[in-house]
Formats: sequence, C-alpha cells, structure tokens
Amino acid sequence: MSSYQLGATEVSDTFAEAFPMRYARLIITAATKEWALEAARSATGFATSVIGCKCEAAIEVALTRTPDGRPGISVLLFAMDREGVGKRVLDRVGQSIMTCPTTACFDGLPKAEKRVALGSSLRYFGDGFQASKVISGERFWRIPVMEGEFLVAESVGVGTGVGGGNLVIGGADEAGALGAAGSGGSVTMLTLKQPIDRGDGKLVLEFGSTYFEVSPAHGARITSLRQAGQELLRLTGASNYEDAFGSTFWPSPQSWPWPPPAEIDNHEYTASVDARGVITTEGKPNQATSLQVSKKYTADLAREAVRIEYAMTNTGAAPVSWAPWEITRMPADGLAFWPTGGAPFGPSPMPSDAAQGHTWCDPSKTDGEGKLFADGGGGYLAYLLGDRLLIKTFQDQPASAAAPAEAEIELYVNPDHSYVEVENQGAYASIAPGQTVSWQVVWYVRRLPAGVAASLGSTDLVAFVMKTLE
Repeated sequence: MSSYQLGATEVSDTFAEAFPMRYARLIITAATKEWALEAARSATGFATSVIGCKCEAAIEVALTRTPDGRPGISVLLFAMDREGVGKRVLDRVGQSIMTCPTTACFDGLPKAEKRVALGSSLRYFGDGFQASKVISGERFWRIPVMEGEFLVAESVGVGTGVGGGNLVIGGADEAGALGAAGSGGSVTMLTLKQPIDRGDGKLVLEFGSTYFEVSPAHGARITSLRQAGQELLRLTGASNYEDAFGSTFWPSPQSWPWPPPAEIDNHEYTASVDARGVITTEGKPNQATSLQVSKKYTADLAREAVRIEYAMTNTGAAPVSWAPWEITRMPADGLAFWPTGGAPFGPSPMPSDAAQGHTWCDPSKTDGEGKLFADGGGGYLAYLLGDRLLIKTFQDQPASAAAPAEAEIELYVNPDHSYVEVENQGAYASIAPGQTVSWQVVWYVRRLPAGVAASLGSTDLVAFVMKTLE
C-alpha cells in the first residue's frame, strides 16, 4: 500500500473494484449557469451504478469556455458497451436536457471514431419543424421547444474508460467525515459573506479566499483585491499621478485629453445590490466621449471568480467609436504573461521574453518608464505577484479589432516603478445613439500550490492557469 499527502490529509492507495466501460461526454450550455447546472443535475440523477440504474453518470466540471460562449457544464455517462451508452444518452438528453429552458447539448468527444446517434434521433420530437445545420463541419439539429429551440449535436463520441471504484473518507467522528465528504466535490458552492455594504462606502464581495472591494464614490473602481488576506492591487497614488491606484475603466483609444474623463474614471457612481449580492453601478454621462458607463460585479461562487460587466451607452446624437479598456494597477515587482498572439511593439516597449507559447514581461527589467503593446492569443492575461496570481479572462480579439494606436494587451510601468498597469481591451466598434455595448472580464485570484515554479517560462505555472480556467 502506498500513500501521499494532500494538504493535511493522508491519501492511501488501496484496493478498489473497477470495470472497463464505455462513456460519452456531453457539454450542456444554457442562458445562465444556474439553468445549465439544473439540466446537468437532472441528466445525471439516478445513475449511481449500472446495476439498476443502467448507467453511471456525474457532473465533471463547470466550464469557462463552451462551443456557443454561454455558461456550461460537462457531464460523463458510463455504460458497459456502446449500445448501452447510446440508449442512456438518448433517454437522458431527451428527457432531462431538452426539457430544460434555453439549453443546448454538444459532443464532448468530437474526435472519437466510435459514435452513437443523438440529434438524428431526437429530431423527430420536432414533428417535421426541425432543421439541420452544419457548423464547422459538424451537423446539429434545431428542434422547436416551448421557449424557442433546442440545439443538439447529431451524434456524440464514445470513449473507453474505467467505471466503478471507491473513495473512502475517514474522520475522527461522524460530523468530521461528513464535512470532509461534502467539501470535496467539484461543484461545491461557496457562500457570499454578508453584508455586501460594509457601511464605510465600500461594497465587498467576499467568498472563499477572495476579497473584492468596490468604491462607488470613486468611479465604482475596484479598490482592493486580496487572496487569503494578501493584497494584490496598488492602493495609493504615485508621484507621477496621484490617482494611480486600484482598477478602473476607460474608453479606448486615448484620444481624449489627459486626465481621463472624470465621470467615467473617478466621479461618483450610483450603486445598488440585489438579493443575490450582484453589485450594479452607473456613472454620469460624459460629454466629451458621449458615453455613460455602468459596471456590474458578480461573485461566481461555483468557480471562485468575479464576473465584471462593463457597459458603454452612447448618450450623444451621432455614432461614436470606442473600445472597452480595463486598467488594473499593481505593484511593479511581479511578472505578467499571456498566450502569444503577436510580437510586442511600441515606441518605448518593455523588455519581454517568449516561452511555452506565451509572452512574459518582468517590469523590473525596464529602464525607467515603459509601455508595451501586444495582441494576445488565448483570451487571458495573468500577473504573478510572489505566490499570488491574478488571471483576467475575456473574449480574444484579432489584432485588427483593436482601437487605433492601441492593442488587446498593454502594460505600463511608471518612472519610479512604484506601480504597473496591467491592461486589457475589447473590440473597437461603432456605437449608435442610444445603443449600449457590453464587455465581460472574469477575475480569478489564486495562491500557487507548493512546487509550482513562480518564474518566467514555468511550464507548471502555465499548466496551473489552464487548470484554473477549465
């Protein structure tokens, strides 16, 4: 018998009964993560054993990237043979997923050679009103349902795997063992600490090891970000700019005169908190840009992340063109990295390195003030500060979508290196009078596990980011 240590817990590797089985992986998406999770729970119910239940099924993981860009959950379904997988997939998708509002179902094993029918059989529920559609070489069926349509893959792949097995969790007493079992699940939900309004003018989303603070009186700016008590943001101004702290939002390009538009950057926003703890803020219109900006902050308890939605509304009488721009000020003694989309550029670029398919920039290697521009390639930007890591995810944009003289990824370090601006931008687009455009960024703040090298080009560091974003 062998064992290893997982935190304070000793894990012993002993005998467990298991069987060779066949399985399918389904990706379920919906308009909200709650509806996707509801469909996943329904589809995997009564599936503890092939004995009596005809299959074994469970939720695999909550997804940050899905085929249709909506919230999603992946589930696994096992049976003894391919025929059994086909029957159970058809039953559970037809009865538990198709019947859940706004859902769609995609194949999670698209490269598998062995397949079973799904949409090609379920299509008959459309009573002749169904339609097929080929997207990127894969056929889907659009089946009418009461609230719209259900999109489903024509077939799903079947893989070879192992089912059964036992995980025995021991504790000093019944309460301890039950508590350990309950906290080990991949979809265990955190709780949001109350109150959100701390009574000092600050609104706080605090859950798990994450502390996220917003100051409505100062542009609804993010004024603190902590992981297990460790601060990651710059909290005070600098000699070159007294307002250089926290994380703010500007319209791009920087065609407006300095300083940034006050109504957008640092004037007071109205704020409200709903019953779910979602913080919604709104600034006043800015005449120079013809924009009114709102910001919404939501705690994603399933993934221990904060979802940020920035919205720009054209309050003028003529179309205007802008891109969304998030500027996060952090201590300059860290390390920025992102998936490479293009070589960094700029009139006074900061030194950077290429490794592991990523671009890496250590601000301390810059002589004095510096500014870097680059196109990203994977929809995220990370900044490592000691053993704490901020990962910002967003929809990846081609270099051609950047605002004039701007880029998807930008870094700025001030002359005395007291702070660095970790910046990401969305697509540059025309906004019609009265039109509102939105842009979402998701923040993850984590502590590196023991053994992960906190260094430029670290394979383990990149792998940790990718695992966090699965």
